[in-house]
Amino acid sequence: MEADKKTFIDIDTFISNIETLINQGISEITKGGQMFKVNSTWYIVYYDNNYGMNINLESGADRNNIDTYLYSAWNVGAHSEERNKTDKLFEKLHEIYVLHQLFNKTNIIKSLKKYADILERCTSFEKLSESTFVLHFNNIKYCFIRKERYNSVCNSVEQYIEVSKYGENHVPQLVYESDNIDSIQSLYSILNAVYYINKTETGNSIDYNLICALGLNNNQ
Repeated sequence: MEADKKTFIDIDTFISNIETLINQGISEITKGGQMFKVNSTWYIVYYDNNYGMNINLESGADRNNIDTYLYSAWNVGAHSEERNKTDKLFEKLHEIYVLHQLFNKTNIIKSLKKYADILERCTSFEKLSESTFVLHFNNIKYCFIRKERYNSVCNSVEQYIEVSKYGENHVPQLVYESDNIDSIQSLYSILNAVYYINKTETGNSIDYNLICALGLNNNQ
């Protein structure tokens, strides 16, 4: 759509509207976080370069038919305040995407192919202990730690997982916590499998060619 036919709102309102959608609960998310479903409606947020960089939001009833243009916001300059704000928005959406990919699955056999997409985006992978894994996405990393705590109500010890995000300032930010034992077992089975498949003397980078060779890529 040409810029002169678009409806422009200020960037703060644009971001606030997206955050309102996020707070309603995202049931599905794809394309690294750019396309997501809230209630029964799909949304896509994306950049384009019509007479200057701008960010756009569209919606639709079907993920394959998102055809309703909503509005746009100007986002000029690689290091402008507007660009920094939208970069943080995309980072937040990608964070939600990562968590959906890693935790919204409990059956390893049925879900293994789904993990290939997140592994393709992962730039390196570390196993620090049987309970601790670190996934790197360029300058961002997520630390997965499996822990135990005493449940006084049930008089038992239960497992739970904490996911912390580390940005360029290396300050940890807790982004997820779960005591869903099925999800934890599924996730750690996948992480261990990937670790041992990719373990070499030269490093721990993800070998996506191997994932494809094993038939785990999403294109099959």
